Amino acid sequence: MKKISLSIVVPIYNSLSILPNLVSEIEKNRVEHNWDLQLILVDDSGDREKLSFEKIKELKCKFSYIVGIRLSRNFGQQAALLAGLNYIDKDYVAIIDDDLQDPPSLISNMLHELRQNKLDVVYGERHLRKESIIMRFLYSLFYKILYKFGEVKFPKDAGDFCVMKREVVSHILSLQESKPYLRGIRYWV
Repeated sequence: MKKISLSIVVPIYNSLSILPNLVSEIEKNRVEHNWDLQLILVDDSGDREKLSFEKIKELKCKFSYIVGIRLSRNFGQQAALLAGLNYIDKDYVAIIDDDLQDPPSLISNMLHELRQNKLDVVYGERHLRKESIIMRFLYSLFYKILYKFGEVKFPKDAGDFCVMKREVVSHILSLQESKPYLRGIRYWV
């Protein structure tokens, strides 16, 4: 069976304690599903001590498929994702957050759906959030406003968690957005 060529982009924000668990979960899936993997960890922490990036460098010594990118300061999750997308070199691209709220084990299911049904993108929708009531309310309000006034009508609870073809990423990057909202751009593309 031919290996699936997959880049996974993960924005990292002060995730020193959870980073080894994330990489361990991804490694388990890499072995199980025989991925030709590129794991791009984009450190957007902005911490002066560079602790998150030091952990990324340590993990890279153990797993040669890791690419570490350190941003000069905290630019935000969307900018970190965009930076990571500029480094992909595989046929398929997954985006996942660093907090393990979206299980890396679902990437293989998403890849299967994408390939089996000849799709360009498969994305996750969140039905239960682990955030506080205030944050859930704000997310809900944001999506209601965006849906009501936005030109593109995309699913309200679509997160960043997705798998897509490299061609989709190429189109996203060709737009050269300086302040991207990747969920919206991904859907529009």
